[in-house]
Amino acid sequence: MLSKVLMNYDFGENVDTIEKLDGGNINFTYALTLTGGKKYILQRINEEVFRRPKEVMANFLAVKRAFSDKSPEERALFYPEREAKEKTLDKIALPDIKLTKYGEPFSISESRVWRVFSFVKSHKNNPCFSAEKVCGKNCGAIFTGSGSGVLVCERSMPCCPEKSVITELTGRAFGSFVRILDDSRIPLYDVIENFHCPKKRMKALFESVKNAPEDRISKCSDLIKKLSSEAEFVETMTNKIERSFKRIVHNDAKTDNILFSERGERVDSSDACGRKTGNTVTIIDLDTTMYGYLAYDFGDGARSACSMTKEDETDLSKVAFSRELFKAYAKGYIGALDGVICQGEKESCVYAPKLIAIELAARFLKDYLDGNKYFSVCYEEQNLVRARCQLALSEDISEKQEDLKNIVLSV
Repeated sequence: MLSKVLMNYDFGENVDTIEKLDGGNINFTYALTLTGGKKYILQRINEEVFRRPKEVMANFLAVKRAFSDKSPEERALFYPEREAKEKTLDKIALPDIKLTKYGEPFSISESRVWRVFSFVKSHKNNPCFSAEKVCGKNCGAIFTGSGSGVLVCERSMPCCPEKSVITELTGRAFGSFVRILDDSRIPLYDVIENFHCPKKRMKALFESVKNAPEDRISKCSDLIKKLSSEAEFVETMTNKIERSFKRIVHNDAKTDNILFSERGERVDSSDACGRKTGNTVTIIDLDTTMYGYLAYDFGDGARSACSMTKEDETDLSKVAFSRELFKAYAKGYIGALDGVICQGEKESCVYAPKLIAIELAARFLKDYLDGNKYFSVCYEEQNLVRARCQLALSEDISEKQEDLKNIVLSV
């Protein structure tokens, strides 16, 4: 299969190794290494999730063109004027698509849609940044990745913000992404209808409950009851959020979808504030980028970035939502939208992390009841475990709701 796909591309040299990459829940991804060492990413779009994969690619190209129309200053991480002079000019980039031999952005093999991206040389979500850059204190410290999506200061100096650094940068990258595209109004396909619509996701879950096998229902009856008790909250908040207008949003604004350049890769530009050039931040996984609601985008990103455990943690006593990381994410995301975000959207961001955690719990549970057709799983009950984890996270968020409100409204 893969050899047939690769015949559609001219890499200029032979493909030496193909490595399957784990971690994503949806698409099928491989790392290609050529004989000369150059790398590419090969990916098959999951047509069970994206029923119209050509529309996914059309959206990607439209967003890529809209980005290209912006100046280097406009494509940078945005800071409010009061902060901008103290920061470097960090460029936001999107991945490059390699065209086929026939000039197409994707290839079709045995009715499957494949695409090839240029490999982004990076520290994934574990960048090395100087402390002077991220916290303004010239202590000479260097941040390196811990392997869990957070930064650790090599010198363990008290002035270093450690975990909050990556979280703020992630929020600022996705907030800046929305800001950059805010005036584009480009036509985009709705590749997954109601992708973020918690009340409809809950309704879909309860439809699956009616038809699910008894043995599966018996394993999650307590979870179904707990989700049912959240129905009024979900209905109220969904209606409130969807009274606002739609913007172009990423819709999967989590830490895993940000790549930071290696130290030494610089942006060849400067801006009116006289800021020094900085690093490159690449936003990936644009498949769900389409028109949606800002609060959902923020809520999903905060839910992911501020959780203290992995998404399928089995020990629910460990599941927690970090106030400090939320403060950092909100500062980055909402701060990047200074002058763009309206008051109603900002107020909705207060409750969005809990709402999206419940929505995701409903989605995971539905998929478990349906036989694990949507999310990739490593074992039969993984989606059930994920659902329990997300519901536990929503409960912890609920206990901290007043603190989250104060944080959001203070940005």
